[in-house]
Amino acid sequence: MLRAQTGGAEPELANWWQRFQQADEAERAELIDQAGRSGTEPARRKRRRRKKPAEDSTSGSDPDSAS
Repeated sequence: MLRAQTGGAEPELANWWQRFQQADEAERAELIDQAGRSGTEPARRKRRRRKKPAEDSTSGSDPDSAS
Protein backbone atom coordinates (compact mmCIF):
# COMPACT_ATOMS: atom_id res chain seq x y z
CA MET A 1 0.00 0.00 0.00
CA LEU A 2 2.86 2.38 0.75
CA ARG A 3 4.37 1.82 -2.68
CA ALA A 4 1.01 2.57 -4.29
CA GLN A 5 0.66 5.75 -2.23
CA THR A 6 4.11 6.95 -3.33
CA GLY A 7 3.61 6.02 -6.98
CA GLY A 8 5.89 2.95 -6.92
CA ALA A 9 3.05 0.52 -7.67
CA GLU A 10 -0.36 0.58 -9.25
CA PRO A 11 -3.18 1.22 -6.73
CA GLU A 12 -5.26 -1.59 -8.29
CA LEU A 13 -2.45 -4.06 -7.63
CA ALA A 14 -2.10 -2.91 -4.03
CA ASN A 15 -5.85 -3.30 -3.52
CA TRP A 16 -5.74 -6.79 -5.07
CA TRP A 17 -2.99 -7.86 -2.68
CA GLN A 18 -4.86 -6.43 0.31
CA ARG A 19 -8.00 -8.34 -0.65
CA PHE A 20 -5.92 -11.48 -1.26
CA GLN A 21 -4.32 -11.29 2.21
CA GLN A 22 -7.67 -11.01 3.95
CA ALA A 23 -9.46 -13.66 1.86
CA ASP A 24 -10.08 -17.29 2.76
CA GLU A 25 -8.85 -20.11 0.53
CA ALA A 26 -11.89 -20.13 -1.77
CA GLU A 27 -11.83 -16.36 -2.22
CA ARG A 28 -8.09 -16.48 -2.96
CA ALA A 29 -8.64 -19.05 -5.67
CA GLU A 30 -11.34 -16.83 -7.19
CA LEU A 31 -9.10 -13.74 -7.04
CA ILE A 32 -6.30 -15.63 -8.78
CA ASP A 33 -8.71 -16.92 -11.42
CA GLN A 34 -10.14 -13.45 -12.06
CA ALA A 35 -6.68 -11.90 -12.23
CA GLY A 36 -5.49 -14.52 -14.71
CA ARG A 37 -8.46 -13.80 -16.98
CA SER A 38 -7.96 -10.05 -16.81
CA GLY A 39 -4.18 -10.18 -17.21
CA THR A 40 -3.54 -8.41 -13.91
CA GLU A 41 -2.10 -11.37 -12.06
CA PRO A 42 1.09 -10.40 -10.25
CA ALA A 43 4.18 -11.50 -12.13
CA ARG A 44 5.93 -14.58 -10.85
CA ARG A 45 9.56 -14.26 -9.94
CA LYS A 46 12.06 -16.07 -12.08
CA ARG A 47 14.15 -18.70 -10.40
CA ARG A 48 17.88 -18.24 -10.38
CA ARG A 49 19.90 -20.95 -12.02
CA ARG A 50 22.18 -22.91 -9.76
CA LYS A 51 25.84 -22.78 -10.52
CA LYS A 52 27.43 -26.07 -11.43
CA PRO A 53 30.05 -27.17 -8.96
CA ALA A 54 33.57 -26.50 -10.18
CA GLU A 55 35.47 -29.58 -11.24
CA ASP A 56 38.48 -30.27 -9.06
CA SER A 57 41.45 -31.00 -11.30
CA THR A 58 43.49 -32.53 -8.42
CA SER A 59 41.02 -35.30 -7.65
CA GLY A 60 40.91 -36.78 -11.14
CA SER A 61 42.72 -40.03 -11.93
CA ASP A 62 45.77 -39.08 -13.95
CA PRO A 63 47.71 -42.17 -15.13
CA ASP A 64 50.97 -40.17 -15.14
CA SER A 65 50.66 -39.28 -11.46
CA ALA A 66 50.75 -42.90 -10.23
CA SER A 67 53.92 -43.65 -8.29
